[in-house]
Amino acid sequence: MSILSVKEKLMEKLSFLSTVATVSGHDSISWNEYPAGALTILEGEGEFASTHHNVRRRRFSFKVYIDATSWDLKQAEEISISALDEIEEALDRDTTLSGAVKYVAPVAWDARSEVREFDVRVLDLTIEAVELTQTNF
Repeated sequence: MSILSVKEKLMEKLSFLSTVATVSGHDSISWNEYPAGALTILEGEGEFASTHHNVRRRRFSFKVYIDATSWDLKQAEEISISALDEIEEALDRDTTLSGAVKYVAPVAWDARSEVREFDVRVLDLTIEAVELTQTNF
C-alpha cells in the first residue's frame, strides 16, 4: 500500500475523534477551530524480510493543537489527556487499519507548550504503520 493510502486510512480513523474539532492532512500556522489536529509524514524505513517480502515502517506525526488562551492550563491539560486516550483507544481497537497494514504500533507521544500566534498546548504523537510488502510478483 502506498504512503498516501496509509495516510488516508489514518485520516479516516482520526477524523472521527470527538476531542478534536478539525483534522487536516497538513500543518498550519493557525486554525479556525481548536483543538485542531494535523497528520503529516514523519519518516520511514524498509528492510529485507525474505526473498518474497520487505517490511516497510511508515511513521506519521499527528499533532493536536489546543488554544491555551481559550482554556485555562488545567482545561488544556484535560483536553490533551482526553485526546490522547481517544487516539490510543481508536488505534488499539483497529491495529490493522481495517486490513490496510500489518499493524499499527502503540503510539509514542510528548506534550509541550509553544508560542505561535498565541499560546498553544501541543500533543505530538508518532504513529507507526508497519506493512509486509510482497516482492517478486
